[in-house]
Amino acid sequence: MKRIVSVYIVAMLIGLFMVITSIGDCMNLVKNEPAEFSTKTLENFKEGEMVEGNVQYVFDVVATLETSKTMYGVPYHKEETPYYLVMVTDKDDIIQGYVVMHITNKNNITQFDKLSLSTYKLMTDENYNGDLPDPVKVQTKTQEMPKDLKKCVYDYFADGGMSKSECDELVSNYVLEQKNFETLKKMPIYGAAIMIVATVIFLIILFAVKGRKKKVYVNEIPNFNAANPDFNATNNGNNYYSAPQNAASTSRYGDAYKEINKGVNSDDFLS
Repeated sequence: MKRIVSVYIVAMLIGLFMVITSIGDCMNLVKNEPAEFSTKTLENFKEGEMVEGNVQYVFDVVATLETSKTMYGVPYHKEETPYYLVMVTDKDDIIQGYVVMHITNKNNITQFDKLSLSTYKLMTDENYNGDLPDPVKVQTKTQEMPKDLKKCVYDYFADGGMSKSECDELVSNYVLEQKNFETLKKMPIYGAAIMIVATVIFLIILFAVKGRKKKVYVNEIPNFNAANPDFNATNNGNNYYSAPQNAASTSRYGDAYKEINKGVNSDDFLS
């Protein structure tokens, strides 16, 4: 029962964690429409804002996040997800600056790599007349850029001779983390469902355990009547089980019971 209680508590904590960590984003999406990426400027990104839209110009990968899964403390799978420098343009496609976008979807990573290659050729080769790949639609959440990532951005532009102050003017201080809006909306429901199912299963098991019949062991040997074989036939110890009776039915005293049932005096048999 202790193990069942432990599993129930873990399931409840997981469900509660899912609800707490996702309810804010869920309510944000329900109350507000996501902002359109094409209308954003370097100055009007806001922390916690949901942003979606098509990305056309990807400059380069500025950093990579490496994550690993472990089992019993032993890593068994590593995954790298890139941070791209995405161009922020006006309605005439004139570059205003850059924003860092963290892409985690594998298909989108492949698409962004193609966009990066075409954007690089477009910016460095005046004679490039190739067609640009189709823009990629993404859904993101705006978050303040972590210090470690900011350092990577500084180092990247420092290689081109740009100072930190120049970098701050050119790159937004926010990072757009890729999200799936439909999943964010459903996460609180999933968490609540886990808690409800866990509670129902726990209650079913609890009532089943309480309602289970218990075996009763009687240490009392039933009386027998040597003069009444019929009485002994229905009270010979088969209806009650205990250590003494089992011994009487299966050990050396078994023959004594047989003789008693035949009407033989037990004193004569034991003498």
